Amino acid sequence: MNNRKPYVFDRKIAKKLLPDAIKLARMVRVDELDCSVSFKRQKSNKTVDEMLTLCLDKSIKVLWHFIYRDQSFLPQEYLENRDYWDVGFSTLTTGPSYFLWIELEVKDGYDLVKKYKLKEH
Repeated sequence: MNNRKPYVFDRKIAKKLLPDAIKLARMVRVDELDCSVSFKRQKSNKTVDEMLTLCLDKSIKVLWHFIYRDQSFLPQEYLENRDYWDVGFSTLTTGPSYFLWIELEVKDGYDLVKKYKLKEH
């Protein structure tokens, strides 16, 4: 089982890649973690467009992710247990941290890896 097959990208690629991934997504979610409120991530009021603006702000540290999620160890009779690509980012700040999660079908993830010539980490 290879549940982490990460690929690397940066802001320059993110500017084009993330909107493409959102168009293809089977799910998009925005979360936030504010440890002054809870130690658990919560659904955020930020929109996807606000998140895209946030991740392109060069004054904010961002951790990007583009990972293949192998779900073959789970019961395959459930649709939610299918393999998928997990794409997005989290912010690294002293205040609340924000997370953009984009879930892609396997074929769409491989197509984006090829289109943007992403390299494995």
